[in-house]
Amino acid sequence: MRMFWLAAITLVVGCTGPTASGSQPTPVASQPAAQSTGTSGAAPAEINAAKPCQVGQVKASKITKLYHLPGGKEYALVTVNVECFANEAAALAAGYKKSPN
Repeated sequence: MRMFWLAAITLVVGCTGPTASGSQPTPVASQPAAQSTGTSGAAPAEINAAKPCQVGQVKASKITKLYHLPGGKEYALVTVNVECFANEAAALAAGYKKSPN
């Protein structure tokens, strides 16, 4: 079990551990980050706020019948019973009203 935690810490911290002579640990070479798909270079916070829609889409609550624009105060809070629209005009055409927030 101890070796498991040592391995886990090595991965998180990014070093190979102390050497036999007691000198400083050797840094592990970092690997390039995996590329995500369909995000157009969006920041992780922006991607999380948009869920379940795509980044930049308008989110509408099927319960309140209000739509929320990206960057809006309650945009990230709308996560269930959501309908996604490409733009504000599409949300209006579907019968949704703009959120006051």
